[in-house]
Amino acid sequence: MAVFKSCSPTTVSPNTFIKKANSFVQRSSDKVYKISSIAADSYRLYNTNVNSYYPLEASEVRKVITNKINNKPYNEEQFLYYHLNRNFFNVKNEITTLKKIENGIYVDNMNNIWTEVDVRKNFFHMPTSNFLGTILKEKIPEIQKVIDIEPIYSRKFLRDDTISGIGGEFEMIIRHDGKRIDATVDPKYQETYNYGRTKNAEIHTILDVITHTVNPNYSFRKDMGSVKIIE
Repeated sequence: MAVFKSCSPTTVSPNTFIKKANSFVQRSSDKVYKISSIAADSYRLYNTNVNSYYPLEASEVRKVITNKINNKPYNEEQFLYYHLNRNFFNVKNEITTLKKIENGIYVDNMNNIWTEVDVRKNFFHMPTSNFLGTILKEKIPEIQKVIDIEPIYSRKFLRDDTISGIGGEFEMIIRHDGKRIDATVDPKYQETYNYGRTKNAEIHTILDVITHTVNPNYSFRKDMGSVKIIE
């Protein structure tokens, strides 16, 4: 049974009340504006057809996505083209190994540092049943004795792109057998280059999450190979 402490009433001056009310309305308005903007972006993206080709140059991509996140004019078709070809900028099959150097941190065969993210941030890259089973097994280890839960389907590794000039993020989704999940393996769960780094949830949502949800039919298709994870 919950026990609640009694509280003595507090007196709030009219001016303080008005300030707090205005602050609440402003915060609420900002959230409504963001939600409506995201909805409008989704609608435009879904109803835009790509009939042209645009240069896959990092400087051009950077220009378009910068304008988009700053609510400045940009070509919607051009952005969609860059979205569908985003994996052109991801690391390719030159990465063959990941060696653990500390908890959650790995170094690849080219001496680049990668961070493994928590399974909770890997929802889009694994079957829902496996995602829930993995979380359940993590929370209640003994449940494995009662329910047969499959091994984790995939693991997610990220590295900031400090090379191209886009300012995004490299991503590798490595299946339990070592194969990277690219468009040739499973388009539904495939890895993607992130134009917005995941540490900035709002930008990542606008540039990557919404676009992937609305249109995951990526044009760039390449076998990214396999990666051996050394623990």
